[in-house]
Amino acid sequence: MKKVISGNELYDNMTKAINLICSTVKTTLGPKGCNVIIDESNLSPYITNDGVTIANNICSDDEVINAILTITKEASIKTNNDVGDGTTSTLVLLEKIFNEGLKEIKCGKNPMILKKELHEDLEDIILEINKYNKKPSNDDLLKIATISGGNNKIGENVTKSYLKSNEIEIIEDTETYIEEINGYTFDTIIASPYFFKYNKELSYNNSYIILFDNDICSTEEIANILNYTINNDRSLIIVANDYSENFINETINLYLDSDIKICLLKNPEYGIRRYQLYEDLKAITKANITNDIITINDIGTINTIKINNENTNIMFTYDNDIKNRIKEITKSGFDEYYISQKLAMFTSSLIKIHISANTDTERKEMKMRYDDALCAIREAKNGIIPGSGLILYQISDKCKNKIFKNSLSAILDQILYNAGLDENKIKDYIKSNNFQKIYNIINDMYESVDDTSVLDPTSVVINSLVNATSIASMLLTTTSIIVNEHIETHYTNEI
Repeated sequence: MKKVISGNELYDNMTKAINLICSTVKTTLGPKGCNVIIDESNLSPYITNDGVTIANNICSDDEVINAILTITKEASIKTNNDVGDGTTSTLVLLEKIFNEGLKEIKCGKNPMILKKELHEDLEDIILEINKYNKKPSNDDLLKIATISGGNNKIGENVTKSYLKSNEIEIIEDTETYIEEINGYTFDTIIASPYFFKYNKELSYNNSYIILFDNDICSTEEIANILNYTINNDRSLIIVANDYSENFINETINLYLDSDIKICLLKNPEYGIRRYQLYEDLKAITKANITNDIITINDIGTINTIKINNENTNIMFTYDNDIKNRIKEITKSGFDEYYISQKLAMFTSSLIKIHISANTDTERKEMKMRYDDALCAIREAKNGIIPGSGLILYQISDKCKNKIFKNSLSAILDQILYNAGLDENKIKDYIKSNNFQKIYNIINDMYESVDDTSVLDPTSVVINSLVNATSIASMLLTTTSIIVNEHIETHYTNEI
């Protein structure tokens, strides 16, 4: 059965839903925001202050409330997808804009006119925000990462890594350290552990390589390659799809009993990505990809290769083949993460930040903080402003739209409230100083806006405001909701 909710009953349900999600999330805002425990049925409970993660885990048994919650979450999810940060700010603004808009509607304002005015004035506010936008220095990036990660060490690790490479991966581990990988790297699947009998890592210079997009079954298939390798006193790396057991055993005997340096690697990828790896290696080594008879002409050369149990790393010379391969990867149509990783290996370096903690719960929470810091610093490259709370408060002071005038200071209010400070006293002081002072909660002191460490990526602030306004205005122009009515079924036992 369907049921229809409209009028004041609908607005009451909207208010309840928005209050449920926003009151939970907004307590985490700012450097002194608190955490929330999330219990998932199949996993251990964990602690986080990540806005979108918290929002996604909030639901209700009431089908009307739950439907509104789903729509409200969309604002936070959209901000997270667009810029990866500012999800809590989005919900704080959404709640305030909705409540202020609802007051106007209850006083007789037409919802559609209200929505139109909101979106028109939003454009002017965005123009005002951009007036404060400036290009960040390296020190500014450190401040951004530190604020977003809520920790000096997180800020330092993320900034140090970002200044070296755009491609950074956060990994939970047993210890904390930064791993920088230069050159081309792929996962090692070695044909036999006996290749590591004498060394934990194999390292060869000026080595031959063959790329075989098939299985190799006997040494006869590569006898001419082996003889050529021995005659030229070189090492040989083979990358193939797989090898027969006999071939592996024969090769291991050659490796252990003679002076020939040989290593058998299996292509670790599947499907189209298997082919893409061969194409990468072809560009790097100038080897031909073959799946039938292997000839001397198919051999390529590697400057330096290092192989361990986890990954294979190849150092190479940047030339026209590499440039052409980069163009192919960019146009390949693969997902953005895959392309960015490949481009990082070809053009700069890949950095992995390994993080550890005393408990699994702490480690998971730490990873989220690193992720937030990384997203923030990536967005900051497009421009920063001194404290989103301050700038929005300053804009609200001269804003003509009543809803925005009463809503834009919500972020500053919530940050100060979460820190246990008197928001009215601090706001009055800021205003009396013509908005040239900002309160740094971490340092517990006022700073000049021209030399403050309280900074935010401009794109994050704008996205938060745009998405909050979008969802709030959509809800305010909704007059009815149709949901499936929950029907309880009672079972009786009859004899």
